[in-house]
Amino acid sequence: MNAPKLRLVPLLAGAAFAVPSLPAQDVSQPVALKARDVREEQRHISDYLTYSASDLQTGLERAGGNNLDLATVSGLHAVAQLLQCSKLMDNDPQHVEQIHSWFDSDYTRSDLRNTFFGILKPRYDDLEERIDGFARSLKDRGYSAVLYTINKLRAWNNTADQGAKAQLEHEIDQVVTDVSREATAHPGGGSDANTGLSANSDHGAGGGGSSGGFAPLGGNFGPGQGGTVQLGNGLSAFPGAGGVTVQDGYGHQASLPGATLNPDGSARLADGRTVDLHNASIDPNGKVHLANGETLGQNGAAGSALPDANSHFVAADGSELVIPADFNWKDGVATGIEKVYVGGRGERLIRETKVTFRPAPAPNQPNTYVVARENGETRSWQFDVTTVSGSEKKSTGSLTASLELADRRGNSGYTVENWSINGPAGSPSLGGSPGNQTTATFTASGEYAVEVSGQTDWGSAFVIRKTLPVGVD
Repeated sequence: MNAPKLRLVPLLAGAAFAVPSLPAQDVSQPVALKARDVREEQRHISDYLTYSASDLQTGLERAGGNNLDLATVSGLHAVAQLLQCSKLMDNDPQHVEQIHSWFDSDYTRSDLRNTFFGILKPRYDDLEERIDGFARSLKDRGYSAVLYTINKLRAWNNTADQGAKAQLEHEIDQVVTDVSREATAHPGGGSDANTGLSANSDHGAGGGGSSGGFAPLGGNFGPGQGGTVQLGNGLSAFPGAGGVTVQDGYGHQASLPGATLNPDGSARLADGRTVDLHNASIDPNGKVHLANGETLGQNGAAGSALPDANSHFVAADGSELVIPADFNWKDGVATGIEKVYVGGRGERLIRETKVTFRPAPAPNQPNTYVVARENGETRSWQFDVTTVSGSEKKSTGSLTASLELADRRGNSGYTVENWSINGPAGSPSLGGSPGNQTTATFTASGEYAVEVSGQTDWGSAFVIRKTLPVGVD
């Protein structure tokens, strides 16, 4: 049975239809808008909701048929459409208040308010919950990409910082693009962005995936939320849902859970003390060294308790998260490789990122830790099995050829551990394996299933599968 045809439309690079360009609200310089423009904006919001609901329904049908790879693609498209909807809804209430007409402006604004808050917003909330439920059911079956992106969308909705919004939008776009491309190029190979903590947890902002690495938002939605204070020595501080985050010029962060940031650069700690953060520094263990010589542990006081096997981890917004079991712990800090797979964990590897998680004890919550995230080197993979040019040799009743696993991006940091080939005549004889190349002798024409397993030099296992047509005659 043929797979259902994908309905691919422009999602994040631009709207799929013309959206009226309405000016952002400027309180100091109010702009009078026409009611018809705002009605058109609300019509487009409704259209995006309809498209997203349609993609969700398609995803549910595909999941019901156990086609989890294309179900994931549909779910990702539903999230991407919902993001476009959110971008319009972000400004629509302000646009409503800017309407001025020669007729009854109060009645017009009231009518449009009712449309937004009585119809569009409830539709959005209901659809978000339905997509979230679908995402969690996919995650339970090993497919985490949709949950990853819906969490990113929630983070986008919960921050006013435009830089953080742009980064989150880019991360959603990258996952939709990468997983959709790989699922379409390798049908039957699955569509999972299994990204360790981020994709397998229920939080909104701590991680993300992109070809340029996951942005170090640290779960606080970035500087600017509530006001960033410059502290000198390249240091800045900004408030978040769980307290205060201090960041240096290299992107290293330290959390002070339960603390309150003051405009003068001081912070009131969870224990009631007020300290001056100016000219402080951050050490590799995520502690803040104050200019007066005092060291603040990750709980905002001298020293900090370390997590144990029973510890509970949360993002800065309070939502639960899981630190991958294969991460290494030392001095209360977890480091490891965050992996993005298509087809489930251990299958087609498409990205690796070196990540550090710094848990900080949450105030008034025993054995609970707020986790800050730091990102290091990242690299992307495009593995493919190809026939080595000029290696084919035909003889009566057989064909011998050399096959190679290569990365189309030119990376070489991987090792092949095993080749497996099966076809209509069983398994052909192999020579020179394991290794990046092998030689196979085929004695019958037909389609052969090639499977190559290996590991990167960062310790990430992978399996690459490809169907190879062979003509012996």
